[in-house]
Amino acid sequence: LLTYVALKQGDAVGAMTFGTPPGEERWVAPRKGGHTLNTLMGELYAVQPSPSHSDYLSAAQNLLRRQRRRSLVILVTNFRDEDASELGQALRLLRSRHLVLTASLRERVVNELMTQGVENFESAVEVASAHLYEQARRDAFNRIAARASLMVGAEPQRLGIELVNRYQAVKKAGLI
Repeated sequence: LLTYVALKQGDAVGAMTFGTPPGEERWVAPRKGGHTLNTLMGELYAVQPSPSHSDYLSAAQNLLRRQRRRSLVILVTNFRDEDASELGQALRLLRSRHLVLTASLRERVVNELMTQGVENFESAVEVASAHLYEQARRDAFNRIAARASLMVGAEPQRLGIELVNRYQAVKKAGLI
């Protein structure tokens, strides 16, 4: 959705993946035009989540080598509180050249667990654990957000809309 909107507004769009097994990373250099959407979809259609560690710092260094021109960089991640230190370093590095928007995917299952009824000890532990997990994640996200104002947190089904809204606000403010 964001690619479509950005291309319609005449912006160049590209993509880079990371956190995949070695050799499965993808890179599509930013470009303009209607063919770009098909190129990106063709390159990214088979990308699947994996249990590989997302090395944020290495990804930031890789992007800085590849994308020298100042750009809006959108980092989409399934952020967890244990990632905060490394992610913070990577964001500082990226912000040295680019405008960075961090989009954090929230897991729907955590919200479902937090709102489920408490009927027994096991369900009470599930609800409490979900609340603790979400609070730790939110605290870490807020610590990073305090240093980087361009952040979005959304469940996957709302991510496209949230990104388009933030992109439009960034464009309107003249930041890119």
